[in-house]
Amino acid sequence: MIDGKDQETIKAIRSLKKVVEKGEKPIVFWIGAGVSYWQGYPLWNQLADYFHSEFLNSSINYDLEQGKALLKDHNNLPKFFGYCKSIDQQLYNSLLSEKFKFNPVSSPVYVRFLNSISSIQPIFILTTNIDESLEKNLKVETIQNVSLEKANNFIQGSNSFVCKLHGSISFLDRLIFTSEEYDELIKKEEYAGLLEQVFSEAILIFIGYSLGDKYVLQLLEKASKKKPLFGDGPHFLLTSNNIENLPKSIKQIKFIFKENSDRRAIVQVLDIIVSKSSGRIKVEPKTKYEESKVLKSAYYIADLFPPGTWSTSQTLTLHSHGKEDRKMIVGNGFSDKEFPDRYSSAMHDLVVGLICFDNIYIGLKYLTHLHELVGGQLFATLVKEDVFRFINYEFGVGVIYKNLQTFVEGDFVSGVSDPESEGIFSTTGVIKRKILPKPGKEAEAQDIFNRIEKNTFSFKREEIDVDGLLFGTILHPEIRKLLGLSDGFLPSKIPSWLAFPVMRFSEILKVGAICNGLKISAVKLPYGGEKLAGISFSAAYATEWADEAANYILSGRYSVDLGPMVFGNPDIIFSILKFRDTEEGVRLRKEILNALAVNYGGDFITSVNAGLEKNIPVKVLQEARDKMESLFLNNNSNLNSTPAIWSNFKNPDDALKLWRERSKREFEEYCLNNNIQKYNFCPCGSGDKVKFCCGQIN
Repeated sequence: MIDGKDQETIKAIRSLKKVVEKGEKPIVFWIGAGVSYWQGYPLWNQLADYFHSEFLNSSINYDLEQGKALLKDHNNLPKFFGYCKSIDQQLYNSLLSEKFKFNPVSSPVYVRFLNSISSIQPIFILTTNIDESLEKNLKVETIQNVSLEKANNFIQGSNSFVCKLHGSISFLDRLIFTSEEYDELIKKEEYAGLLEQVFSEAILIFIGYSLGDKYVLQLLEKASKKKPLFGDGPHFLLTSNNIENLPKSIKQIKFIFKENSDRRAIVQVLDIIVSKSSGRIKVEPKTKYEESKVLKSAYYIADLFPPGTWSTSQTLTLHSHGKEDRKMIVGNGFSDKEFPDRYSSAMHDLVVGLICFDNIYIGLKYLTHLHELVGGQLFATLVKEDVFRFINYEFGVGVIYKNLQTFVEGDFVSGVSDPESEGIFSTTGVIKRKILPKPGKEAEAQDIFNRIEKNTFSFKREEIDVDGLLFGTILHPEIRKLLGLSDGFLPSKIPSWLAFPVMRFSEILKVGAICNGLKISAVKLPYGGEKLAGISFSAAYATEWADEAANYILSGRYSVDLGPMVFGNPDIIFSILKFRDTEEGVRLRKEILNALAVNYGGDFITSVNAGLEKNIPVKVLQEARDKMESLFLNNNSNLNSTPAIWSNFKNPDDALKLWRERSKREFEEYCLNNNIQKYNFCPCGSGDKVKFCCGQIN
C-alpha cells in the first residue's frame, strides 16, 4: 500500500497530479527489473547467485574465491557477469537465454500493471529489462538499442514505443550486461544524448527501480559534463525503500512492502495518472492462476439493517484523569436524508446469499439485527443448517477531538472500543450481549451460541492495518473527489463534517481486507461502497448480478425485490434450504462462483455486490426454477406471488452525492456559526482559503 503517513510521499502524489493535469511535458516510464520480477524473471542479485551456482558446477575455469569476491560487491555485479562471460561465453549465453525466455502466460498482477499503463496513450517506455514481455503484450513499436535515436522522434510525433536500452534476449550479441559493455554504452553519444534529452524535456516515472537501473544512472551522472543529467523534473520514483543521494528533481513515492503483496501499490499510482486517451489496450491472462481455485462460494453481507429505525453512530465523551474531556465519534452515522426512501434490502440480500452461495458471512455485531430480521425459530434453523459464518472485529475505529467543543483537527484512530459491544470484544462476550435466551430455553440457546462461536472468525487490530490502508488509499484524487475531500485534506486532521465519509470509507477498506484474507468470493458492500471499491482496489466491473439469478428462480422475473415475498410467506426460506441440497441448487452455486466478476491481479479479488462477468446458462437457471417450483408445490405453497419492483441499489453515484451534500450542509453551518467567509483560511487546517478547499465540496 502507499505510505500515506509519509509527508514526502503525500507531497510527491500532489506534485504528480498537478504535472499530469497541466500536460506540459510528456510522461515517460522507466521500467526496471522489479516489474519483470512480477512475471517470474530474476532480479540482478538473484541472477548473479544462479550464475555462480551454475558456473561452479559446469565450468572448470570458474574460480570459486574470485566469484565470491565479485559477488560481495552488490553495486558492481556487471563486473561479475563480465568475469563469467570471459571464461565461458557459451554457458553465459545459454543461462541468459534460459532465464529470460518469453513466458506467454502473464501473472494476474502483471496483467493489471499492463492494463493500467496501457490506458495512458500515447505510451512512452524506456526499459533496461532484456526480457520481451512488455513489447509482446503491449503490441507497440519496439526500438532496439541500435536505433536509440528513434525514441525522441517517436515522443515528438506522439507515437507509442518500448525502447530497449540494454537490448533484448532475442539478440544476445547486443545485450548490455557486463561492466565492459556498460562502459562502451556510456561512451555512445546517441545513448547519453537520448537520456539527457528525455530527462530535461519529459517527466520520468521510475517503476521497478533496481540495482541495474541504479548502476547505469550513476555512470551516466558521472559521465555527464553538461548541466545536471536529470534536468529540472519533476521525476518520480516508486519505491518501498528510502533511496538516498537522489537528485533533487526525483521525488520518491513510497509504499509499504509486505510479503506476498506483489507490490500492487505501484499500480495504484498508475491509476492516478489520468489520461483522456482512446484505444486502450486490453491484456487478458492466458490462463487462470491458482488463486481462483481457493475462492470460496461465500457472500459477505457487510451491512445488515432490517426495516425499522437503527442507530448507526454515537458521540462519546472520553474521560482522562487530570486532563480535559475529549470527544469521539464512532460508527457510520447515516442520516435520514442519506436514505430518502428508508428502504431495507436486508431480506433480499439474505435470500440472494441462500440461493446463490454456499455460505453467508455476517458481522457478529449484527446478530441482533439478523435475529430481528428472520425471527427466533428461523434464526436457530439457519444456524443449525451451518449456513452462516460470522466475523468479529476485536476493535473499532473512530475520530477523536481534543475537547468537547472542538470540531476540527480530529485524529483517526483504530483499536478503540466498539460501543455496540460495550467494550467486550471476545466472541462469547459479543454473542451474549446481542442475544438473550428466553427463560427456560437457556440450554437450547447455549447450543446455538456454541455453533455461532465455532463459525466465527475474529480479527485483532494488528491483523488489519486500517490506518495504513486509509492513509494510503485516500491520497487517490478520485477517492477524494467522491468523498468531498479537498486536495489539502489530511487524514490526520479530520473536521467533523468529513468524519463520517472517512469512517465509512475505512469500513469499506476493512471489508476488503477481510474478504481477501478469508478468500470470500462475493460481497454486498455498504450503501455507496461500490464505486469507492472500484477505484480503491481496481475491483472488477460487472453489468450482471447474482441477484438476477435469485430473482428469476423465485419469481420468474428480473429486477425485483425478494424481501416482500419472504415477509409475506416465510415458508419460502424453508423451501430454499431444501433447494440448496438438490443437484440443481449445487449446480447453480457452482456456475455462479465461476461467473463472478473477480480481479485476480487486484488488491480486492472479491466480486463487488456479487457482480457477474458472464450470464448464467439459461438451462441451469430454468432447471433451478423448475426444481424450486416443485418444492413449493410439495409444500402446498404458491411461488408465483407478485413481487415488488426492485429499486436499483447497484448504482452508488446518488448515494455518494448524498454523502457530499450532508458534508456541505454541516460545513456551511459551521462557517455560519463561526463567521468564516469564503476567503478566510479553511477551518479544516489545510492552509488553503475556504473557496479553494472545503468550500468546493460537491
